[in-house]
Amino acid sequence: MNASNMETLSNCSSLASRSSFIDYVEAINTTTSFNTTLLYECQGEICNALWGDGNADISGIGMVVGYIFESVLGLIFILGLALKRTISRTRYSEKYSNILVKGCNTFFDCAVFFTVSIQISCVVVLVRRDLGINANGLGGLTTQITWVIALLCMLSLIYPLVILDQLSEKRGGYRLFLFCGCWVLFCYTFISQMIGEFAPSQVGQGAGQGGTTIITTDEWNSLTDMCFSGVQSMRPSEARVLRGFGAMGSLVVTTYGVVRLLWFIGERQWPTPASRIRKRTVAAFPDGQRTAPLVMFWVVLLTILTIPQYWGLFRLRNIQKSLANSTSNAYADNQWAFGQVVAVTIFAPVFTEIGYLLLQDGSSVTSQASPKGNQKP
Repeated sequence: MNASNMETLSNCSSLASRSSFIDYVEAINTTTSFNTTLLYECQGEICNALWGDGNADISGIGMVVGYIFESVLGLIFILGLALKRTISRTRYSEKYSNILVKGCNTFFDCAVFFTVSIQISCVVVLVRRDLGINANGLGGLTTQITWVIALLCMLSLIYPLVILDQLSEKRGGYRLFLFCGCWVLFCYTFISQMIGEFAPSQVGQGAGQGGTTIITTDEWNSLTDMCFSGVQSMRPSEARVLRGFGAMGSLVVTTYGVVRLLWFIGERQWPTPASRIRKRTVAAFPDGQRTAPLVMFWVVLLTILTIPQYWGLFRLRNIQKSLANSTSNAYADNQWAFGQVVAVTIFAPVFTEIGYLLLQDGSSVTSQASPKGNQKP
């Protein structure tokens, strides 16, 4: 390897990491002067730093399976427990509904701490990126995925909250406290998304702070053409759909959290009026008539808001994979790692709890039948 190649590799390695957008553009200009030949020599480093070609801790296959588990299990529990109000109240229906209730409580405990860990992680990486401290591994596409998964986890958490609050008020304050903790953390992700989506662009002549020019439109286009050549990037209409449903989902999560919190405070500050309102609501809408429509409302609403987020998640992952292939970078999101295994096994207690209860019930039935079988005529 000659001295010229060594110098090129050294210069490109300095572009593999980034902090603030302004500093990174300045580093590109210093290293390549936006010369097309020099840009292509550092294509892998530049494209990965600006857009990201995968981050297994955020969108790895194991993490995606964990997100799907949370959404699907939440949907199964809310539908299963809602159906118990419509089927006949036999001994067996009560038995299995009690198992479902216990399983749903276990699911909530698993899901809420999974969501807390995701929200904390999102806040940490977004703060470092937004403040220009360190944006390594958090390019533009990865940032969009971070926004998506933060919302997905919050939407999935509403399923068990809705049905458990209808069935029993035990631990209701505890569940609300944990949900509000997740929501407070989510607020930063939501604010970061709104700023990222709707803040004025820094690309263009005089688009920087105080009328300065950070990067011209032609220079930016040369970067996007280099990185997304042969890559089917997200179209403006697709971006609008993801942005619109994301904003609606965040609004639903925020409204649900605020209303529940205000009612919780109101019950304790003004117990008499709150009790009167509750009695009138129960009288106007008996338990059976209230639960089914409420559950169906939340199931339909949450499903409508969740599906576009999963579409966006898989769409962005495919773009990252294509970007990695076109820039000769390794795409690691389809490989299982330590953290991704943890993201899946965190929901194992749900299955072990239900399995144990089913086995325990079966053994109790057997033990009750055995003495009768051993009785002499």
